[in-house]
Amino acid sequence: MAIFSATRAQMLEQLSLRSTAVPAWLEEQRAELLKLCQLRPQHGSTQKWLTHLEFFMRAMGEAELVATNRAIQINPIQSTNASGLDTFGKALTDQLQPILAEFKPWRIGPWQFADLCIESEWDCSFKFERLAAFGPSLRDQSILEVGAANGYYSWRLLGAGAHYVLGIDPAWLCWHQFALSKCLQPASPIDMLPLTFEQLKPSKLQFDLALSMGVLYHRRSPLDHLQALWQSLRPGGKVVVETLVVDLPGNAQLCPDKRYAGMGNVFPLPSPALLSQWLTQVGFIDIQILGLSLTRAAEQRQTSWINTFSLEHFLTEDRLHTLEGLPAPWRMMIQGQRPDS
Repeated sequence: MAIFSATRAQMLEQLSLRSTAVPAWLEEQRAELLKLCQLRPQHGSTQKWLTHLEFFMRAMGEAELVATNRAIQINPIQSTNASGLDTFGKALTDQLQPILAEFKPWRIGPWQFADLCIESEWDCSFKFERLAAFGPSLRDQSILEVGAANGYYSWRLLGAGAHYVLGIDPAWLCWHQFALSKCLQPASPIDMLPLTFEQLKPSKLQFDLALSMGVLYHRRSPLDHLQALWQSLRPGGKVVVETLVVDLPGNAQLCPDKRYAGMGNVFPLPSPALLSQWLTQVGFIDIQILGLSLTRAAEQRQTSWINTFSLEHFLTEDRLHTLEGLPAPWRMMIQGQRPDS
């Protein structure tokens, strides 16, 4: 199995927007988008990540996981074939452990490579199951995921029957984590670009479905973010937004001072009614609330794969308030549709 050259530009070129399912209108923008990716500032750990990515590819190649097309053990995809798990055994697991540890923190997951399970901070299977149960159809859809992190949801969307998935996230660590899985299935109709939503130019997109999972509360102007999601859709396309809200009546909002549940960069949190109004205000119709719940301890927690504190450290013992004295975070999933005309 070929090992990818340890230069960022070459990896971007080899891994991005090359599957046969890339929509024609997106393929036309390939050169421009890759140039934007390559012009972004280097991260101080880039060379380390690329080096360990090559170690990873070599280890997986020697185990012949790809050559045999047997269970490429990336396990955000429920349909992954689990046969042969014991074939690779402890030796490969012990080899992968220090390699994948170099890509900490693993915020989004969980993942499984060979027999090694990465218990990420967020067990995102909870959110995905809510999306799959109550959200729009995913089958045969072209899907944009904004703030895709390392691509966990993107792979799950593909496993649920999506025709093509594009994730975007400006964090270089997230892109390198995604590259670990994409290198194993390079022809899969899924891509990740290390860009901001604005760099992608939403008005030039025509997706069937756009997802914004855990992004809105980090935007200074939530209405601008929702408007960009509207622009990224074809007429009749749908959006799903999953975000923090406050359990307050009417069109209320909470404006945290400096930090909220230990997080910085958190901007106004709307009530459910106000979030619904925001979607209507930017032009979405058929607004539907898909879920509203407190974050459970099993859903976000500290693990050995992050080496930092997690939500449990920033809530009171009864989990009803943050240590800043504010209401504990509720998460809401909401759906809307861009009109057909």
